[in-house]
Amino acid sequence: PEFVPGEFVVKLKPHAARAKMTKETLGMSLKSYVKNQISDLDLVVIKRPVFETKNSVIENLSNNSLVEYVEPNFIYRINKTPNDPLLGQLWGL
Repeated sequence: PEFVPGEFVVKLKPHAARAKMTKETLGMSLKSYVKNQISDLDLVVIKRPVFETKNSVIENLSNNSLVEYVEPNFIYRINKTPNDPLLGQLWGL
């Protein structure tokens, strides 16, 4: 599957999520640039150098005590047209 080069989605463990760290502190702990935080889901989107392999980043971050799991930031594409007969009349498309 296709993913954004150098970007990973990290799920934080409950104790790490409750700590309410700043982006900078969390970035230093993960040794990554924190691109985005999704606090409601305890998720963080991080950026790592693109020359690092996907497997090495996942292995390194999985060993971090703050991380529950990590996965690449996958790209999803819609490749089907809806079967709505009034699709052309919908506002905002």
